[in-house]
Amino acid sequence: MRAPSGISGLSPTCRSLIVVSESQLDLGSAGFVQASANRSSVMLSLLDWPKTTGQIAEACGLSLAHASRAVRELSGYRLVELATPDLAGRGRLYALTADGRSLADSLDWNPRVRSPMVRSTHPKAWYEALVAKIGESQTMKLMRDLDLVDAIESPSGRWILLRNQIKLLEEVERRFGDGSYRLVEELATNSVQYYPSVRRYLFRALPWRVILEIGGSAYLREFNHGRVEVEIHGSEALAKHFDWLSSPARCAAWLGSWKGLIRLRRLEGTVEKQDCMLEGDDFCGYRLAWQEGLGSLRKKNGLTGDRGR
Repeated sequence: MRAPSGISGLSPTCRSLIVVSESQLDLGSAGFVQASANRSSVMLSLLDWPKTTGQIAEACGLSLAHASRAVRELSGYRLVELATPDLAGRGRLYALTADGRSLADSLDWNPRVRSPMVRSTHPKAWYEALVAKIGESQTMKLMRDLDLVDAIESPSGRWILLRNQIKLLEEVERRFGDGSYRLVEELATNSVQYYPSVRRYLFRALPWRVILEIGGSAYLREFNHGRVEVEIHGSEALAKHFDWLSSPARCAAWLGSWKGLIRLRRLEGTVEKQDCMLEGDDFCGYRLAWQEGLGSLRKKNGLTGDRGR
């Protein structure tokens, strides 16, 4: 069967995401979307929430130019629309139209593409925190038992299934914790420093409030699903996590991660869990409170060997 124009040059991975039969290319909008891995990725990225072209690029692993082109093409088919028409310049949000959402919900997507995934930076960061806590021998045994050795040895940009990372968190608590998930929280606090996206944003010469406001971009670099919204009021903030999957261990990990972020900024503060999707809430909410001026931003490259204790 002849591959449609524009598909033959794609990698085998990209080809697995799309349907290439000529009969399906005659199905109008459906064929148009599935004939391009980029357009397919953009459609999926907009299923949960409107995004800027920059956020779409982050979520899909595309260059800004390729993401912008895919948005324009989908807009031409009236599948995507500008959700903030009154906003000029940067920050404009794009969303699926009613027809676009109906189409995205009806397409038979490759299950791997539709599954929530995370970057391999997550098991890598947890590997470092675990080695410091329980030693390399026990850590490697855990990684082998969970088939995560390839993930921790792979490039940081690789995607892995979210459920594998959640399984790691749950297994850590089962083997080494006491059932309270305090160990997961502690390890999450210590693992934060090993995430490249955290270092990229956290150690910029920007006020803490600004860092929190752009935190959603860091989230999109690490996850292909969900979103984080941060509402800031003075020296407090509410971080709302709209995750596709959750568990007691993941909730504890997010709590520890927010504590780790405050600690890395050398701020005096607290974090409390106040909303939970597992208890029927619309999101998992974490209340942050801090005091400005009591800490200082670390010097460039001054984090090595310092866990903030």
